[in-house]
Amino acid sequence: MLHMSSNMTITFESDIIAHGRSALFAICGVHSDDINKNFSEGGYYYWSFRKVGETWKISYLFLDVMWENGDSLGLNEPGAATTRAEAGLGSHL
Repeated sequence: MLHMSSNMTITFESDIIAHGRSALFAICGVHSDDINKNFSEGGYYYWSFRKVGETWKISYLFLDVMWENGDSLGLNEPGAATTRAEAGLGSHL
């Protein structure tokens, strides 16, 4: 799998809040044994950040997929990803 995020732009709302956008290009495998079974996609990530102490943390992340090539086998369907709670990650900021 290849997952690239580039061309990050960041705008500071205040000393502790910032927002960003980055371009995404990804090639995703959909079969554990056949590298030729894959799909690709591109779009934009929209980020929000919050400074906690001296550390910047991601407080929000949204992926807007603009194009796809190949069969994602439903991985990009709404609700396909588990929530943070379902994944056992708890809440974040």
